[in-house]
Amino acid sequence: MGQLLVVQGTEIEAVQSLFQSALRCFESLHSLQPSAQSLCCTTATAKFPRLKAATAGIVRDPGVQAWLCAAGTYFYQDSSGEDALRGLAPRMHALRAELASGLADFNGIFALAGHDCRTGELRVITDRLGSLHIYTAVIDSNLVVCTSSLVLAALLRPAWDPISCREFLATGTVFGQRTLFQGIEKLPPATVFEFRRGHLSSRYSYWDPAAVMYDRSPSRGAVPQLADALEDVFRILARSFRKPVMDLTGGFDSRALLGAMLRSGGDFDTVVNGSDRDPDVVRSQQIARAVGVRHRHQLPSLHSGQDWWEKARASLALCDGEYDVLAYARICDVQNRLAADFDASINGSNGEICKGYWWELLFPFTGWRGHFDERRVAARRFAFMGEAPGLLAQHFTDDLTGHFCRLIRCANVGLEQHPNTAKLDNVYLRLRMQRWQGRIASATSRIWPCVSPFMFGRPMEIALSAAPHVRVRNRMARRLLEHLHPGLATIPLAEGYPAVPLRLTTAPRFWRQAWDTTRKIQHRIGIPFLGSGPEAPLGSPGHPAQDLWQLAEIRDLLNPAGMISRDLYDPAALRCLLESSRAGALPAPPQFGRILTLEMLARAIRMIC
Repeated sequence: MGQLLVVQGTEIEAVQSLFQSALRCFESLHSLQPSAQSLCCTTATAKFPRLKAATAGIVRDPGVQAWLCAAGTYFYQDSSGEDALRGLAPRMHALRAELASGLADFNGIFALAGHDCRTGELRVITDRLGSLHIYTAVIDSNLVVCTSSLVLAALLRPAWDPISCREFLATGTVFGQRTLFQGIEKLPPATVFEFRRGHLSSRYSYWDPAAVMYDRSPSRGAVPQLADALEDVFRILARSFRKPVMDLTGGFDSRALLGAMLRSGGDFDTVVNGSDRDPDVVRSQQIARAVGVRHRHQLPSLHSGQDWWEKARASLALCDGEYDVLAYARICDVQNRLAADFDASINGSNGEICKGYWWELLFPFTGWRGHFDERRVAARRFAFMGEAPGLLAQHFTDDLTGHFCRLIRCANVGLEQHPNTAKLDNVYLRLRMQRWQGRIASATSRIWPCVSPFMFGRPMEIALSAAPHVRVRNRMARRLLEHLHPGLATIPLAEGYPAVPLRLTTAPRFWRQAWDTTRKIQHRIGIPFLGSGPEAPLGSPGHPAQDLWQLAEIRDLLNPAGMISRDLYDPAALRCLLESSRAGALPAPPQFGRILTLEMLARAIRMIC
């Protein structure tokens, strides 16, 4: 919960000086002061509060002269928050096997830091998917571990990482363990790091997704097991939060969670965000009426350029500049409004793992060993939007698809003998979920607790260990929904497609989905489809670029001659893209918000003395 900072070195005076500088950066950049601090030997730590919710501090064990703190939303067995930390604390500095046993029961998104004053050992532990982002840097020969890469950048004043900037401008996300800056590294998933006197002495993984894939797992995941595991999660959530609220849309994932919540005997509120005519909103209201849950519909509240700009400025400190501030602005607004009336947010993130997500790229060799085309995955799921030609000053020898091919190949090292479904699951978890979903979750966790039941260890392992024929084409998701609550399965999805499993008795309900699928296939291969009408007109952009340009502050920030980040770009390409967005091009260039984010980030760092 909240954020954390640890500084470790060899000389106490140097550690204290750097630690105080970091505290000043937190106050300047995040408007946060520590809620708890500790200085033990040459290791200093600080814990910072959330913006809209209480947070656990530093748990101390005077008997063994050790402390433990954490960031994120975490659960140990049946407890959460400070009780969870106290439960894990006796194992934090135990031998590897005992610590791994404790971490098997530690769930949620988290970064743990624990220090043993007797040995001087600092242990830092990341969650299974690396969703809670935590970073390291070496500054003046001292190790700094921090949940804020923005604070580390202000302390280190590093150079931009051109590869990360390329990824960010093209996709809105940074991948792997790099950050936007050289010398600042994101810690990888499911890893225990051991430091002494500011130096890494050991690192090892405590959880390996490959070991629970269906071809290696000692058991096969099935729908009844998954349903029971989700029910167990909701019982923990009911004990942990007084008034949680759960996302409810027209899709599979949130609806399955609703079914699990109802079966567990829970009594949670639900919420949907969007306009009155949004298909997700309409369908979620139908679902809520059908099962009789308290349901809130939140209409969009960002109506002007000034509204967007206020939330964008708040988003920079929440996202560390690693996520488009305009893309997060809407999320920031939604979460802050909910936090006024509830005490935790529950969502269906990672439910895609039950659906054979992205497996259509493997057809017709789904589940085979071999037949894994990295370039196809890279092109269709990472580089599909392309990049603005020549935007960056640095030139790259490979195209964007080739770059992501290498990332995918690197992520799958060690899985060469696994089926292609396992490789694609691993890419989804290690790349997309870790950095894209994880950056959103890390930002929201700074506001208040956010929980994804599908990311708890047991549900995730059951889904991953299910055979491909169980998960492919949403089969497991459909059967899970029907198993949890048959009534919910009878209500169509937001697109109008059926939510029930495909059987002879239900096949007539799938005619529309079959029709739409055929149209998509024929469109992709260039065959005209009789009876198809013209393409729907483009909708409005995701943010009002033209309204933002009316603000003097935006015009000042994005004046190429005065931009602090201008050396990143080719001057002519930058000017052309900004002029295009200012002229009202529809849709607005996606790079507009990302360029704005990098400039805001550069200025925030320069402001710090």
